[in-house]
Amino acid sequence: MLYGCGLRISEAVNLQLNDVNLKQGTLFIRDTKFGKERIVPMAETLSQRCRRYVNKVHHDNSCNPFLFPSPFGGYYNENTIYNLFREILWKARISHSGKGPRLHDLRHS
Repeated sequence: MLYGCGLRISEAVNLQLNDVNLKQGTLFIRDTKFGKERIVPMAETLSQRCRRYVNKVHHDNSCNPFLFPSPFGGYYNENTIYNLFREILWKARISHSGKGPRLHDLRHS
């Protein structure tokens, strides 16, 4: 979603299930950097992947409203996602100089 829709990490972790229209393939992004709202279209392949994800992760109708629920309740902290990304870079033997690659770089790809 960061790459496919150009989302900021904060926008992705704050997505709630009711912000995702799986039939139309759109995301409703609220509380953006400048307090605006927007509707973002998803490619059909990303929409299909989201449908499978929602069916698998939210199959038990849990009360957690977040699209990407934390196992501890609520949503993931942005730093947790950054750290996971850094781990992936390390395992892939991609150096991280502090200037990139960064998660935010996916937004501008």
